Amino acid sequence: MMRYKTFYSLTTLLLGYTYSFSQVAIVHGSLNDSHGTPLSNAKIIFKSKDSIIAHTDSLGRFTLRLPQGNTYFIFADVYEQRIKFPNALLLKNYGGDIELEMDLQVTMDTLYKEIIILPDIHFEFDKAVIKPESFPVLDSIAQWLLSRPSMVVEIAGHTDSIGSATYNLSLSQRRAEAVREYLIEKGVSPERIYARGYGETQPISSNSTEEGRAKNRRVEIRIIKK
Repeated sequence: MMRYKTFYSLTTLLLGYTYSFSQVAIVHGSLNDSHGTPLSNAKIIFKSKDSIIAHTDSLGRFTLRLPQGNTYFIFADVYEQRIKFPNALLLKNYGGDIELEMDLQVTMDTLYKEIIILPDIHFEFDKAVIKPESFPVLDSIAQWLLSRPSMVVEIAGHTDSIGSATYNLSLSQRRAEAVREYLIEKGVSPERIYARGYGETQPISSNSTEEGRAKNRRVEIRIIKK
């Protein structure tokens, strides 16, 4: 079972005191894992009488408008698993539109059954183009997945700390997606493979040496379902 946390501030910015049936709370939020890495392309659901849905962008951000005067239970769909957050959001009638900021956090580590570092997966410098010498390893991974049709995995991309954190997050995402597309071309069903970039947030060695940075520039297979 995944652990999860909810953090939100009900310090509001009153936008006016016009009374109407359209009074809303404009929620600006983020969805991250416990390492602070954004969870992109996730569905966020606020459920009261009806469900109001938003999707996170590449930085894990979302915005939605909630009618006031309701209690909302909060869910997130991550890797087709629905997570219910422990704290509900109670919105009173504030007499005008309000804005609030909300941070949702999911402990993803408990989701993975096993993490395998793929050896010898290399990309062109500063690009998400897989070098041909990496193809034999990826071909063997494709065959391994094809022989296990129930398995669901995440392709996890990582970088060293050279460059900005934002750029490294984008680069690692694009590289993970490149590996995913390669495996799909080899016949693995797209529904069985997720791609996620972690940038520089999860080093396994020191970034102060070239050897350490080389270890941190890696691709992993994270097994979600065996």
